[in-house]
Amino acid sequence: MNLLWNSYGSSRIAGFASINYRLSPHPQHERWPSSLEDPSRNAVHPAHIRDVENALKYLEKAHQISDGYLLAGHSAGATLAFQVKASGLPKPLAVVGVAGIYDLALLIQNHQDQSIYETFVRGAFPDKTTWKDASPALSEQTDLLWREAKLVVISHSQEDGLVEVAQAERMLERARMFLGAESVLHFVEAKGQHDAMWEDGMPLAEVITNVVSLLDGVK
Repeated sequence: MNLLWNSYGSSRIAGFASINYRLSPHPQHERWPSSLEDPSRNAVHPAHIRDVENALKYLEKAHQISDGYLLAGHSAGATLAFQVKASGLPKPLAVVGVAGIYDLALLIQNHQDQSIYETFVRGAFPDKTTWKDASPALSEQTDLLWREAKLVVISHSQEDGLVEVAQAERMLERARMFLGAESVLHFVEAKGQHDAMWEDGMPLAEVITNVVSLLDGVK
């Protein structure tokens, strides 16, 4: 936040909001196994999406953010940013996905030797028939929020060791099918390992800084 504030200050940024959402069950987690009695750790699709949608509705009611906010998410947060529907939600200036998961089946396929990938996907999406429509790069839903944004940005780091760049490439390919003007869709290179985005915060701030600069050319 300091990087963003020092770069643009109060003339460009009115505030920051961190959206939380309930997690999916993971009773086999080595350090923090989930409990059936914990409602914050037993959410399954589409509960996560509803949490984000409710947060955006709250922000619109409290701060009138429509046409003036940037919706950004990292990893599963990026997936959610591209899953929420537009109906009843404030319209964003930009939607940004950083190191996102956009094709669930492809993620599992590319990590067949690491069972944890299928474990966490099935924990969040126990009904496999929902995987295609829940994957932003495959979904045929037409009322998604990202398709109403003035700017759509996909970001990924070549150093990311957990989510491969194929996810970003798949989402870019899908987005091109729906966004008419080339100026609407952009790829922004990120830096560092996957978890550096939230452990350090600086790589994510640099992506957001680039996105704000891109917004200068958007009418």
